Amino acid sequence: MMLSCCLRRARPENSIVSITMREICQQPEVLERTLRSEKIGVQRVAERVRRGDIRFVILVARGTSDNAALFGRYLLEITTGTPVSLAVPSIHTLYRSRLQLGHTLVVGISQSGEGTEVNVVLESRKRSGAYVPASTNHGQSTRGKTRPREGS
Repeated sequence: MMLSCCLRRARPENSIVSITMREICQQPEVLERTLRSEKIGVQRVAERVRRGDIRFVILVARGTSDNAALFGRYLLEITTGTPVSLAVPSIHTLYRSRLQLGHTLVVGISQSGEGTEVNVVLESRKRSGAYVPASTNHGQSTRGKTRPREGS
């Protein structure tokens, strides 16, 4: 219902506004599908947060995904009381610094799973001791192929 209402407002078909509106309208369905398919992973993360294993969260995103990360920061801080920060990729990609990230949850946000900077930061943060679960709606993407599988 909401999708058809959104799409009616998103005319003409080839305008940038209609493409953007279509993607916005698809978000609830995509989020529901992702949560359903990643239920076990989401439960594992939630359990680690409940146990107090996670004391800090870092969100890694580039481009328009930064907007989702900023909104996610508000949601996570409000609902969990855990401090959340947005990643600064140049710390890893340019300066190659190694951070101390024990008890840190690092979440990558990428529509395609192909964001080179995002993937580099996720791998670097994993080597620094962070818990880096991954979810992507593109299983054949670079991130989808390198993400940990259940049991890892």
